Amino acid sequence: MKDQRFTLGDKCHIFFLSFFGVGNLPKAPGTFGSLATIPLILLLKYLNTSFTMLLIIVFTLLIISSFSAHYIQNKFEVSDPSWIVIDEVLGMLTTWLFVFPATDYLSLLSSFILFRLFDITKIFPISWCDKNIKNGFGTMLD
Repeated sequence: MKDQRFTLGDKCHIFFLSFFGVGNLPKAPGTFGSLATIPLILLLKYLNTSFTMLLIIVFTLLIISSFSAHYIQNKFEVSDPSWIVIDEVLGMLTTWLFVFPATDYLSLLSSFILFRLFDITKIFPISWCDKNIKNGFGTMLD
């Protein structure tokens, strides 16, 4: 990494992008980031979040995450580091949109498995985005 000095702002970006530190786990951070989203989904269900509100949440997180990832990746000259798992959170929330408002075990398990399968295999057009969009938005899309 180019600049090893972390400002308080950098630490806040990193804490957010790593989904409160989950991305710093030594093994399978993407899988754990996806799993860590399940309590968030259950909380959103408990709060009776509407489909429209969930769309707003996902879109807002996408925008904030894209700018945050772009800033950190530029500052430290890294490209899509594995500790950034907020994209897995967004992916799980997006997957939940397809079964919304279901939160039974089968729906959550199948959403998790399908999301991880697609996230790992990166079928087209995601594979194209992964190879060609090298900024914060590309990190979120892959």
